Order: sequence, then structure tokens, then C-alpha cells
Amino acid sequence: MSKTITSLIASLLLAFSVTSNALAQINEGGHRTLFRPTNVMSAEDVDKGVNHFETGKWYQLVNEEGKLLVQYRHLAYVGDASNALILKLEEPGSVPVNYSLWSIKVSEDGSSGKNFVFVNKETNMELEYGHVKAYTQEMLDNSYYGAKSYLGGCIQNWTWYSTDKQVDDFDYAPLYSYFSNQDSVVVLQENMYSYGGEILARKFSKKEAGDNMSDILSDIVKVKPILAGGIILTANLVNEMVDFQYRYPWLGATNTVQFDATVRPTVESPLLSNKFVAVDNDGSYFPGINNEDVKLGLENNEGWQYVRLQVPGEMDEEGDYESYSTLYVGTEYYENSSKELKLELMKEDLDAANMPTDIPGLTEKAWIARSLFKFTYYPSEDSLVIEPMNALQRDPTSNTWVNADYAFNSTNNDQVAIRAATGGGAPEHNDTYGPVVIRLAYLTGGSSVITAKNAELNGGYEFPGSLQTRFIFKDRNFGYLTRTTLPEGLYFIKSTDNGKNVVANLQGRLMFDAPEDDQNYDDMPATMWVIKQTGCGDRATVAIYNREYAFDYTTLYDRDDPSVDLRMGYEYDNWNICQEEMPVFEGQLYKDKDGNIFLIDENYQGFEKTGCSYGCNWMLNNLDNYSFIPVTDEEALASEHHGYKHLDQESLLYTKYRLNYNLFANGNLYLNVVDNTFMPIESQSTTYELEIAPEDFKATDYEFGYGVNIAGLPQLSRTAYVLKVSDKNLIDNDKMYIALVEEYGKTAHYQPMSRDDIEAGKGKLGVFYLKADQRKEDEKCYILIDIFNNKVNDCNECPDPNPVLPSSIRLRNTPDPGDEDCDECEECYIPKYSYAFNGWRQAHCIDGVGRLSITKLDKEPEDRSSAFAVITDNRPLYMDLGEEGKSVNIFRGRGTGSEYLFEDTNNQSNAPQVVKGFGYLGMTAEKIKPIGDGKTTALYADYVVSSTDRMPQYLFVVRPDSVKDGKWCDAHGYNPGCEHEGDYNGYLAGSFLINLTDSVQGGTNMLNNPDVYKWQSYTRLGFVEGVHQVEGENEYLYILKNGLKLADLKNKDGVLDPRDLNDASKFEKKDLTGLHKNYAFSLRYTDDDHKDFLLESNKEGVSQVASFKGAWVKIHNGVPVLAEYEVDNGNHQDDDDKMKELINQSQIFNLEETDDFATSNDEISASEIRIVAGKSSVTIQNAAGKVVSITNVLGQPLAKQAIASDNVTIPAPQGIIIISVEGEAAVKAIVQ
Repeated sequence: MSKTITSLIASLLLAFSVTSNALAQINEGGHRTLFRPTNVMSAEDVDKGVNHFETGKWYQLVNEEGKLLVQYRHLAYVGDASNALILKLEEPGSVPVNYSLWSIKVSEDGSSGKNFVFVNKETNMELEYGHVKAYTQEMLDNSYYGAKSYLGGCIQNWTWYSTDKQVDDFDYAPLYSYFSNQDSVVVLQENMYSYGGEILARKFSKKEAGDNMSDILSDIVKVKPILAGGIILTANLVNEMVDFQYRYPWLGATNTVQFDATVRPTVESPLLSNKFVAVDNDGSYFPGINNEDVKLGLENNEGWQYVRLQVPGEMDEEGDYESYSTLYVGTEYYENSSKELKLELMKEDLDAANMPTDIPGLTEKAWIARSLFKFTYYPSEDSLVIEPMNALQRDPTSNTWVNADYAFNSTNNDQVAIRAATGGGAPEHNDTYGPVVIRLAYLTGGSSVITAKNAELNGGYEFPGSLQTRFIFKDRNFGYLTRTTLPEGLYFIKSTDNGKNVVANLQGRLMFDAPEDDQNYDDMPATMWVIKQTGCGDRATVAIYNREYAFDYTTLYDRDDPSVDLRMGYEYDNWNICQEEMPVFEGQLYKDKDGNIFLIDENYQGFEKTGCSYGCNWMLNNLDNYSFIPVTDEEALASEHHGYKHLDQESLLYTKYRLNYNLFANGNLYLNVVDNTFMPIESQSTTYELEIAPEDFKATDYEFGYGVNIAGLPQLSRTAYVLKVSDKNLIDNDKMYIALVEEYGKTAHYQPMSRDDIEAGKGKLGVFYLKADQRKEDEKCYILIDIFNNKVNDCNECPDPNPVLPSSIRLRNTPDPGDEDCDECEECYIPKYSYAFNGWRQAHCIDGVGRLSITKLDKEPEDRSSAFAVITDNRPLYMDLGEEGKSVNIFRGRGTGSEYLFEDTNNQSNAPQVVKGFGYLGMTAEKIKPIGDGKTTALYADYVVSSTDRMPQYLFVVRPDSVKDGKWCDAHGYNPGCEHEGDYNGYLAGSFLINLTDSVQGGTNMLNNPDVYKWQSYTRLGFVEGVHQVEGENEYLYILKNGLKLADLKNKDGVLDPRDLNDASKFEKKDLTGLHKNYAFSLRYTDDDHKDFLLESNKEGVSQVASFKGAWVKIHNGVPVLAEYEVDNGNHQDDDDKMKELINQSQIFNLEETDDFATSNDEISASEIRIVAGKSSVTIQNAAGKVVSITNVLGQPLAKQAIASDNVTIPAPQGIIIISVEGEAAVKAIVQ
């Protein structure tokens, strides 16, 4: 008796199939993802080569050792919970068939070859790697945790063959892909660093690989395409539709299976119209199942390969049923002249009770065999061939049954031989006939039916047979996971399961939270997440980091204290502030049909205390669904100080602040100093100064967080401050600080405390980050995060203060320094008392008792933090006289009278050495006026345009002469009206007050003897002729040199030639920039009454805005001189002592506006146009830019000219004249 090759292979597979069913594993992965079964193993046949590729066909890839290139998913039960995909080389027959199948798409590569894309049947995932993650030899040499290549990336097109169709079957060839402008190549290589035939993606330079991979060809994987061999299915594998569904209702199975035909019949068939449950053949149904039966064409145990198909009745929740019908090959023909058997249904089983009685010789076993079918699945065609165990029919010629105890099937495939058989022997197998299968047949008249008969040999049954023999599972449509990625950038992460955001609390512990009505997550980097792409392509893998906490900060705490001194790195604790960044997730993201994003890596078990064990608190949860919402807030995206209050150091010197407590019940509470403690009190508002924390805290511009240069994000930094209580004195406030007091048996609280008391250990200095947490309308409110823990080493045995760094310590991007000093390593450690890395405690208002206490950072979402709006107190430190020039008197009170500053050209101070005629700054005595006819104490205050509102500056001038902008011609002068004229830049000329430091130090050409500019060892101040001019964005004071006078340089129009200003032999050019200068003065308030001031000058390299170190004008024995003050007062008993000391060094002044003109000549106030008749002349003041006409009483013209400055003298005859100024009424004057 002859047997088919198929049946022999099937007998070998049978035992394995039964075993795999018994040990069937439910493949559930992360996110409760139910992966399909993996019970159907590929056939061992690997010799069906191909010479072309067809669309819709699935191929296997086999290497030279006969192993299949398969795609595997790592699952938790096999030791890797990542659920990621890898490639392996596996022995055929031991690999799930769907993992081994690939569709192959071929396209032109743009030159002379082909591109090949391989898509896996089980996962719908391309054979895809990213060149960024492919291994170089150097990477392998430095891989400490074992090299592994997960599928995913941007390389999908592979070079393989130069054609997609040829005469001979394709031979083994390597897969490779060039990238980086063809300079480098990625290949597949067996991973020698792991077991199990895993594949590594390796990359080589083109030079390393050689032409056509010649230099590495022996080391890389080479495969060829084949068609997968047929697989005989057990009942369970039929029910699972070849690893499509589990046979468990609670896993979503349909419990039944339906079939469809490649070519559907025109006559309905029960095979296609019913839902079946496949049931394995067994000895209770088929007697002698283990025995050989030559009449039925069976070898020993071959009966186990067959199954029966039942149409179940009503099924319960477990998929069980009591009533059913069984499909079998009927004994009757279709009602047609063609001799084709019907497929029919029998209620319940076929047995002796329902066996036909009109068929002579029919045995019960031959009858039951008509209900048994062998299912062979052909993976490459994704189709079934169904072979009945018995499809015998009557003799068509005589219409009688002959040898009805025989079976007609693929072994006994010749019905004529069966009818001729005698003596119980087996009929001869006829190789001219095809196997007996369920197939489509055509009846006379053109109709088609499903029947059982021989297949055509020329149909290529093994591949499998013709279209007429091919069946498929109905509704076997594979669903797939959808990989996704996110662009690099900053996001909020929200759980779509509970609607809350994933955030880090103040200590850095992850939690779900939702913003309260007074919160805006735009203000908080701890609520934001940085997406970094770690792969390439449109489904790139990502790493997700918290914007504020670059790693799991909870590891820095042990019972809310550091586990070790943070300057140190011990072998067993090894926590330091320069740990490697740690993402909360790194890998592949997936997206569901609703757009929710999830992950399937089961290593990520979440952060909720009820959902994970110790150590899994810095990770997302594979069970959750998330949405990623891009952050759009400009400050969050662009500000390096995002999340924390930042004040520039200069502004701290002159700005005061109020702390408005953000409490819904009462929005008018401020943090105030009351009875030597701090508490929020309605309406009252103590002001504070913020001072940058001492340098040894390392908390100035402290860099933190993650994301620098990702999508343009800046490096985050923050600065800690100490809070000083302001007082009325605006000059030197260095008395009371906020300090924490911890008394035995009492709740710790903050109170104001002197620096001496703090240093004496009566309290701990409060050192705070101001961390944004809430909103009060549009005003941000900040938590006071105290970073100073002076108790950190309160232990029985304190650590060595100078430990040897262990070799195992991990410093961020910093190698082990060995025995050498390493400046970079120092950045990884902070002093033991400083919690600059995040914070120690938060200041907390105890609302019931109105005290400012402390509480831990590690709070739950429902816990409220005390936050304060930091309100800038509009408390100017400098007097603002406005930007319009004006005449003022500057004076000091003396008893009941006043003494005024003035230009002293007559040595009224009786100084022993002076420059005769030079204008010193003097001070009048009580009831004593300046010497000289018409001389006044008025000074013209000329605004320095480049100064700022924080410190307005002024030039003090006598004899101011203002020239307006106009036109100029080098040949014709001012406003000539000629064709050569150009723009003329106006100016203010006069004598300007300066401190004479440069003269004393020999820095000017004014005089060689410095003593003439000093008074009793103090530097004096004086007036020098010059010009104040603004040139575009620049501003200058030009001071005359070499004894020149303004009058010497004025032209016929009474103005300066602009070329003279740039003549270094005539003028010294001085910058005006808004900074302290010897010639620019500011008026520094002394208290909140904003009346008294100090006249602030410049001490080179010392003076600063709002500093109490610098130079001021003082009156020394009746003479204004320069007081240079640069000694820090330190702490003082009270404000009186402080003020007295400052008064000894400088003078408190006041001022008043005046109508007097700032001059010492017989001239008058500059507040309006004035006409002064003199000897043979008339002086016109404050009429620059106007035309003046002079006539006699008869109306005869005497003079007419355009006035260029505010002080012009015009010759006039003696007698009465009439003067007309443009736009003004004519006046009479008498000229002497």
C-alpha cells in the first residue's frame, strides 16, 4: 500500500500538536493587550524555493543552515516583559508559523537594483531598524548590559537581489541597507552576545564593509525566500483559526469557526453556511483509532489527524453546548445527472444507529469515517485543503454499492481499484489521480457545488491545489497595534482614564493631580514632560522626561532626609545630584482608535502606591491611557527661569516686596511682622527685601531639569533668596531676616531675627526658592521652599567630612577622576546643609493660629500649599525731577534757616589754595548770599536721557545756553538757508558741576597742583564749561580743554561750530550711559517721606545703583566736598545709629524749584522770554529759534536776526527802542 508524503509528515506533527495544546499559553502583554495564540508551528519543510515574488503571498526566509528568520515578541512569561519585537533565526518546526511569514514588496531603488520591504504577518511590522541604534564594534565593546536590537526605525528598504523574477530559484543573499549618503551600511548579524539566535542590527562604514559587502560577507546573515510547507491542524488549531483567536469566550473568542471558498459555489453548501466547532477524533468516537486499517487507508495512529465538524446548538457562557449536528460526506448525489456527492448534516454523531441500512457491506467504522476530515493549512497561500477520510460513492455505472467497507480518500484514491479489491487487501494508490478533497465541482447545466472528489494533479495541490480546492477561514481579519510617535517638545500628560495630569509633587514624587481653580499648570515645569525621540522614522521610539526632575528625586530622600551626605557617594547609597537622567518611559508608543496613547512594555508598572511594589515609582503605567497635550505657553517654552521667581541682582538693590497670602476666603492678607513673628494679617503689609542666598549654598542660577536644546528648550535655572524685613530707612537695611525657630515641645515657626542672633544659633536662616504654584487672578503666587537644613548631620556618628570618592560613583557625563582633582566632579556635590537640588521644607501658614510654620515637601494632591503673590512695592529710591530741564535750589536745613549750594567764584569758603575765578561748588551761610551782582543759588537740572527710572540722573548747570536743532553750512553757519546746508544737532552749553576726582588724580589738563581741588584732604566739586549733546542713541558731555571758553568758540550766530566738538584739542568727550559718572548726579532718598535726599556722585569701581557704598556730597566745615563711603556697616543697634553714621559721611539735602536764572551775571530767570537792556546793547533770553526785530520809536529798522540760543546780546543805540520777538507782543526798552 502506498502512502502520501503529506500523511507521513502529519503523523510526526501530531504528537507535538497535542502537546502544545495541553500547554497552550495565553499571550497577554502590557496594556492588557491580548496577542494572538502561538500554537501552530511552522512545517519542517524548507525546500520549496521560488524564482519570483507575488502580491498576496506569504514567504519564509531561510538561511544556509536551514533556520528561519522570524519575528518574535518578547513576553513576560519568557523573561522579558518589554513586549518588544526582535528577529531570530529558529529551527523550522519549532517557531509559530505566523511569526515566520513575510510579505515581500519590491520596488525600484532609483539606480539599477531593487528595494525589498518585508512585512511580518503576525505583527504587520516591517523588518525595520534605526541606523541610530545599530551597533558599531565600539558600541558592542562598551555594552555592559548585553547588546539587543529591537525592531523599529527608519530603515525599511533593503537591498537583496537585483531582480524580482528569474528562471532559477533565488539563492542565499545578504540583506543590507545603505544610509548617510551611501557612506555607511546596516546589515543583519547573529548576536554572539546572547543565546537563542537573536539578530543584531550592525552598522559599518562603506570602507569597512567593502564592495558588495565583500569584507564582512562571511559574518552577516544571508537568506533566501521559500514557500512555507503545509501544516495538519488539530481541532483546537482549527477552532483557533490558525493562531487567530483563543477558544475561550472570556477572551473574546467567537467560539465557532466559519469557512469560505476561494471560488464560491452557486448551490448552497452546509460547509459554507454553518458555524462549526471542530472536535478532535478519539477512540470513543472512532473505534480502533490507534490501529492500522488498510481498507480505510490508515496507518497506525493516523486516525488522530482527523477532526469532525459540529454545528452547535445553543451555547452557554462557557461555550459549552448539548445539542449539535455533524457534517459528513453524504451518500446521495445532487439532483442532477452529474454524479457528485452532497455534504450533509447529521443530528448529533454518526454511529450504528443512524447508519444507512440500504448499503451492503457498510461498516460502522466506514460510516463514521464519512464525518472525519483532515485540515491542512498552507501558510504561504493562507488557505486550507480539507480531505475527507471517506468519500466513497456507489458505482456510477450500475448505481450499486461495491466494497462499502472501504474508504475513498487520498490514500485509497482510485474508486475503480476499490471496487475491484478482493480478499480484504488494500487497493493500489493511483498516482494518475489527485488526492481526495473537499472541492468545487460543476454540474451539468453550469451550476457549481461543494463535493468530495479527486483534485486535479495539474492544479499544484501541494502549493496547495487549484482554486477549486482552496478554502479559507471566514472573518479571519488580523487586527494590529498602531505604533505612533510624538514630535520632540514639551507636553502635558493627562490620563484619559481619570482625566488627571501626571505630575511630580514638590519632592519629585509622581502622582495624578488636577489643577485647582487658582492654579495654572503653565507655571509649573513639574507638570510638564519633555519628549525626546530616541529612534528615527515616522514611528520613532521616544524617551519621556519630567521637565523639572531629571531623575527620580525621591531617591535623594530617606524619611524626607538625604540617605547620605550629598557631598559624598557611598558604595551602597550612591545618590548624588549628578545622577544620570532617568526617563519615566523609554520605548515605543502606541495609539488606539480613539487617539489615546499607551505603552505595552510591562516593565513600566506605574507610580501609584496601590499599583506597584517598591522601586517602580518613577515610571508611567502600561495599563493606563494617556493624551499628550503640547505646551504652548511662551514662558514655559523660552524662559530659563520658568517655574521660579527670578529677580535680577541689580533690581534687588532698590526694590521692596510685599507677600500677599493667596487665600480664597480672604484675598487681602499679607505676611506681616507682628510681635516678633510672621503671620498673615488683613490689609497690613510689611515690605521685604530679597537678597541672593549666600554663595556657599550653591543656589545662585542653579541648573536643574531636563530638556535643554530639545525643540529649543533652554536650560532651567533658579536662585534662592533670603528675606530681609524692610524699615523706613532707605539707605542701609541689614537688620532683620526671616529665620526658622525650632524650640523643644513647640511647632517650628519663622520669625524675624537679627544676623547676630542667627549666627549665635538662636534660629536658622530661611533660604528660599520661590516656586510658582498658584494664581491670584493674573498674578503668580509662589511657595517658599526652604533649602537650608542645618540639622542634616544630627546623628551619633557623622560621616567623614572628606571621604574618598568610590570608583563606582556615577557622575553625569564625567569620567572617574581617579587620584586627580576634578573641577567637573565638584559640580556634582553641594554642601551637606544645602538642598539646592530641590528643597528641604516648604513654609506653611497655619491658618488657625496665624503662624508661618514648615511642612514636608512630599504631599498628596489634596494637600494645600501656602503661596504668596510677590507684589513689587513702588518705593522709589531716587528723586525724579522729570525730563524737562528746570531751575532748582538745593539746600540743607540749618536751625530754622536754610543753606544753599551755589557756584562760588570768589572763594567765599576762604580755602587756602584755589584757582582764581574758578567756579567751585560752595554753600551759603545763614543769611549770607553769594557774592556778585545778580548772582543766584539756582542750578539748572538737565536730565540725562540715558538714565533710567530706577536712578534718574541730572547734570547741574549754571549759565545754561540752549541751542535748538537746525541747519548748518560750513561756509555760511547756522540756519543759512543755502543749498549746502545740512542738519545741525542742538545742545545745552554752560558750566557743569563735576566732582574733581580726575583733577586731584591728575586725570585732566586743568591744573598741575591737585591741592587747589581739595579741602582739608577731601575732594571738592566745581563747575567746568562744556556742552551736553544727544547724538542718536548716544549721549555725551563735552568738556572744554586747554583754558578755552565757550565764548571763544561761538560764531557770528552765537552757536558752536559742530566740527569743534570733535576736536580733541578743544573738548574732552565724556560718555553718559546712565551709570555713575563724575559729572552726573542722582538724588538718593533717605526715607519713605520722599523729601530728603543725598546728592550721589561717583566713586570709580565702587558706586552702584541703590548701593550704600560709593560717593556723596557732604558739607565739611562749611564746604561741599566728596564723601567716599565703602565700609559695610554690618548690623546696627537701630536706625538712628545707622543714620548718624551715614550723615557723618554725607549730607542730607532738600530742594525747591525757583524762577531765578542759573547764572552769576546780570541776567534773569530762564522760565520765560526776557529782554534786558544794557549798555549799548539789549540781551534776549529764552528766545532760541525765534526772529527778533529792533526798531526806533519812528519805526525805522535797527536790527533783525534769527536767535540761535537762549542768551543772545544784540548791539543797540542809546535811547528808547522797540523790540519785537516773533510770536510775542512788542516791548519798549531804554538802552544806556
